[in-house]
Amino acid sequence: VLNTYATELAGDGKRVTGAKLWSNGQDAGLFSADYFIVCTGGLENSRLLLWSNQRSNGGVVPNATALGRYWMEHPTFEGGNAILADYGAFEVDAVKEAFFSPMPAAM
Repeated sequence: VLNTYATELAGDGKRVTGAKLWSNGQDAGLFSADYFIVCTGGLENSRLLLWSNQRSNGGVVPNATALGRYWMEHPTFEGGNAILADYGAFEVDAVKEAFFSPMPAAM
């Protein structure tokens, strides 16, 4: 469903039974399916599951002791700039900038 957001998951204590939807600034109803895949990103997955679990008194994720814990960010940063005479195997954009990450294939 385009331009629609899942704001909460509903569950029966064993599985997710539906997703409450929001679209164009208003409630868009409850979407039901046999299977649900939560793919909203690391933080948002935890946030949606924790919120839904709280609202349903544990109906979405029973025994959710690890839910929202042990989450890890993969920080990135720019450590510097390099001007190369030969870009070689690096894929560059229109302004001759390339992304480099130390890995065996690039060494």
